[in-house]
Amino acid sequence: MVCTICYEPLFKDQGNNNNNNNNNNNNNRGYRKNNKMPAALSCGHVFHTNCINRWLYSQGNYACPLCNQEPFEQPLRLYMELDEKDAMSIMSNSGIDHMVAQLGGISISGVYGSLADDYDHICEMQKIDKVEEENRKLKEELNAKNNVENGLRSEISRMNFLSEKHRENIRGMQFSIRRKNERINQLEYELYGSDDDDDDDEDDDYESDGNYYYY
Repeated sequence: MVCTICYEPLFKDQGNNNNNNNNNNNNNRGYRKNNKMPAALSCGHVFHTNCINRWLYSQGNYACPLCNQEPFEQPLRLYMELDEKDAMSIMSNSGIDHMVAQLGGISISGVYGSLADDYDHICEMQKIDKVEEENRKLKEELNAKNNVENGLRSEISRMNFLSEKHRENIRGMQFSIRRKNERINQLEYELYGSDDDDDDDEDDDYESDGNYYYY
């Protein structure tokens, strides 16, 4: 049997010394400490411990890679004592054929290829999601800058409007001042111009044919 994530055997040959069970036991105990020891999900499928943990917690898809069922508990490590004969039997062609039969005749290479394609697809989707997130942030920054620019344009338009109103007020005041100056000049003319005419009339009264009349 093989791990359908890394394509390596689930169980390794524990040694070639059949006469020394203690050596086999020591090899088995050392193998248990390795991350390549088998672990089963709640659905029953078995993988290497590090392989299934990496699959569940780094792919963003917390489900079995074979049946796509979500496990309801942590992967359960399998502690097995295997001698050389059992290990070789598991790794034999008949063992692989038996697993193929359990998978409904699906070839192992096809499963491997499908998982590899799924993994590549997931990686590509993660890259796309990352790019889309960066684009979203850039759009938000652009919208914020556009809002600031629109606010400044509105303030400039308001200031231009107020400036034009002030110019109109100034022109109105200048026109009013001119009208008042004209009125003042007119009043001065009427006042001082009528006095000059009265003086001329008095001169005519005092003088007639060279004779002066005294009153």
